[in-house]
Amino acid sequence: MAPVTVLASAFLLVFSLLLSEARTLLERKKVRLATTDRSFHLLGGISTSLLVYSHPVKATPLSIGLPLRANLLSIVSEKCKNKGLFGVKKAKYADTSPVFIPPSDNPQMNEFMAVDTSGEFIRHLCIEEGRAICAGATSRNKRPTEGSPHSEDMLVVEGMLRGRPQTRFHALFDGYQGSDVAKWLAEHLATYLNDIRDVNADEISTQFARMDRDLRAADVSGGSSALLLFIEYQKNPGVVEAAGRQIIPQGALEFITVAEAEGGPLLSSVKVNFKRDPEAQRGIYLIHVVSLGHGRAFIKSGKRIYPMTYPHTAESKFERARVQSAGGTFSLVNGEMVLGDGIPVTRAFGSYEFKKEEGGGARQSDVISAVPDVNVFFAYPGDSIIAGTQGAFAHTRTRGTLRSQLESYKITRETVVDVAKAMVVHAKVRKVAMNISTFVGYLPDYKLKTRMMKEGTSDQKGDEYFSIDRTTELSAALRKGTFSFLLHCP
Repeated sequence: MAPVTVLASAFLLVFSLLLSEARTLLERKKVRLATTDRSFHLLGGISTSLLVYSHPVKATPLSIGLPLRANLLSIVSEKCKNKGLFGVKKAKYADTSPVFIPPSDNPQMNEFMAVDTSGEFIRHLCIEEGRAICAGATSRNKRPTEGSPHSEDMLVVEGMLRGRPQTRFHALFDGYQGSDVAKWLAEHLATYLNDIRDVNADEISTQFARMDRDLRAADVSGGSSALLLFIEYQKNPGVVEAAGRQIIPQGALEFITVAEAEGGPLLSSVKVNFKRDPEAQRGIYLIHVVSLGHGRAFIKSGKRIYPMTYPHTAESKFERARVQSAGGTFSLVNGEMVLGDGIPVTRAFGSYEFKKEEGGGARQSDVISAVPDVNVFFAYPGDSIIAGTQGAFAHTRTRGTLRSQLESYKITRETVVDVAKAMVVHAKVRKVAMNISTFVGYLPDYKLKTRMMKEGTSDQKGDEYFSIDRTTELSAALRKGTFSFLLHCP
């Protein structure tokens, strides 16, 4: 056999061994990278069509067989180490399985809640890490029934999506006709959100339709409203069209702001150039707000209050028109316009007796629709977020009363949990009998260097009885790269 043929055969043999070894290493490290053409181009594995190497390799005396394989591998490994492909840098998100983390099962804490049958206690969770400073608080209703012996509210105080280290999500689910739907949604939310390719209205609506369809397939009875917030820090924002703090979608010909839908004044839109905005010198926070039902959320900036949702109830002229065009009718029960035998919302998960079965998915044409409102807002460092379920705002009958209460809260890094509890206390003092859940977030102008997570139980005045430190769990969850911390009354 000619020397050239022998050399070519040897090269092909070594090359195939090299590819096999590289594939094994990639599978072990679960590397999923797309690098520039000045290094290996790797995308979900390796093949001869994807292997590109443009750096010249210095010729080295090599022998045929295993030494040749070892020498070539050493060259490749060294180059890959220099590029951080494997062997040096670990994959940032090593564990790809999303997981919900329930409230603490500490016996001493839960003994307070176990004897609470009339909403005497408040359970709360506070989290500080990175650019997230937030707290949630919840209390069960004062009218437990056989069908609803415990709270029907469920909170995701904080969650993180795989591959999105700058984004956190927070959610409140307000169940009705039982807590099963709210519980299912809170526990499964991260699984669905981890499938979104980008945080936008289309992707989020697709996942909401999937959740509602799978909820029906799981034969979970009842219903639940939902309020979901995505909060992302942006260091170098550009130019947007905005009305107040609400960002107008590009190309929108007709657009109704949340403030207008809530019954407020018509706002004119203006171009906001954040590069010239002195308040944005340390960046901004982009907030995607996803709502179904009567959850409420606001931006608080000094004394200014910016609504980010409007209730999906019969009070909204837009919802009344949509429901009536879908063939639905309202009835008056205890002074409130409701659907069926007492459903207070016009958009929700579940309630399949008001939804068409054919085709699956979510439709605006359903009497109770699972198509969410998705709106985008911006906030400056130093601003805060206030949100709650129906019970948190049931005692504020007018927009003026609501705004006065929100303006009174002094929200800082140190007070987020106090304000979350104070909102619950204020509702209880005003004899609100339903479940009450709140969320408060503070948007810092710097990234925290420390972490903290603390869960506690307080009395109906907000005075803390007992608390435990859960910071170790928070650190472990951050290393995983995806999590959702739940809060609810047992």
